[in-house]
Amino acid sequence: MSNNCVIDLQNRKNCKYCRIQKCYEMGMKKEFIRTSKQEIKDKENKVNERALCCTYRTQNDENIVLNNIIENFETNDERLNQQIREIEYCLSMANSDGIYNNINDFYHEMSFKPVFRQLNENTNSFNELETKRLYELFRSSEVFKHKSIQTHSQYLLTDMIDVNSTCLLMLDRDVDDMLKFTKNLDSFRNLCFNDQLALIKYGCLEMLLLRYSILYDIKTDYWTWVWKTDNMTAGTFKLDVYKPEKRNMYVHYKNYLHKLLPEWNRDYIVLDLLTAIVLFNPHRPKLIYRDVVKSEQQLYLYLLQRYLYLKHGSESETQRKLSNFMNSLTDLQNICEIKKKNGHEFYLKSFGPILKEILYDMTSYN
Repeated sequence: MSNNCVIDLQNRKNCKYCRIQKCYEMGMKKEFIRTSKQEIKDKENKVNERALCCTYRTQNDENIVLNNIIENFETNDERLNQQIREIEYCLSMANSDGIYNNINDFYHEMSFKPVFRQLNENTNSFNELETKRLYELFRSSEVFKHKSIQTHSQYLLTDMIDVNSTCLLMLDRDVDDMLKFTKNLDSFRNLCFNDQLALIKYGCLEMLLLRYSILYDIKTDYWTWVWKTDNMTAGTFKLDVYKPEKRNMYVHYKNYLHKLLPEWNRDYIVLDLLTAIVLFNPHRPKLIYRDVVKSEQQLYLYLLQRYLYLKHGSESETQRKLSNFMNSLTDLQNICEIKKKNGHEFYLKSFGPILKEILYDMTSYN
């Protein structure tokens, strides 16, 4: 009460006024004092910065890699140019050897032979170019992260009509997000308009179904599809609802999901990289500059390979997983072809004009 309290180790908490005065006497600056609101705001800012690349990425090994990317996100023009020259040289050598003439051959080659330097060289971190591409990819993928698998209302879907109606609602909604995702990638924006259109038109369904795969629960065999994000309404159904679907759709879906998900283990870094690999498919119809698109796909394949090695620390495990992922993408291509054929034959009237334009090259179905 006399404003002259003894402040020592035992009594320092008894009088806040005298404690702060003692701090001033010892040289503490007033401008360095932070209020609780400022501390909370600082913490929120740090969380938001990391959330740009880490939203929904909760596994420890993922966070280690992502923290390394974010905290070391510094670029040097000279080093970047050197790395670009290195990659261009490696790509030119790979192309001149005629290694990857077919997309499936390329997937299998990638399972055993890196496109760029060997994985046992400088694999403890990402370089500037790799970091820049990963940062851009994760930032662009944020457009998908507003959809939660935690829903308020769920409806049980028991027949193909309801399942297809729900699927069309989701596709209609998410096409816009897919367009935003592509336009946030510098490498996509630098393509000519014709090639941008071809990659979206012929790859959109594959990319969206790939991202919907995370909503499937392999333990219960239930797939939950969220079609209203404002009130979190979803439809859930057992995969065997697809059994009556033509062209053996159920078997194709089951093989694909049970092959992909155990390897994937809900790793959003892998999901984002696979999305980019599907986007930059140089074998899409009507492309003009296939080599440019192919170079982009090779870069993302290499980044996936590097990430898997950093995560697992084993080249054999890396190649095994990479091979399984590439085989799963081939399965996904087959599913999408079946889905488009069945949709054209049985459900075309339910498609809106945008989906008809994006998903179908109508002349090929006449």
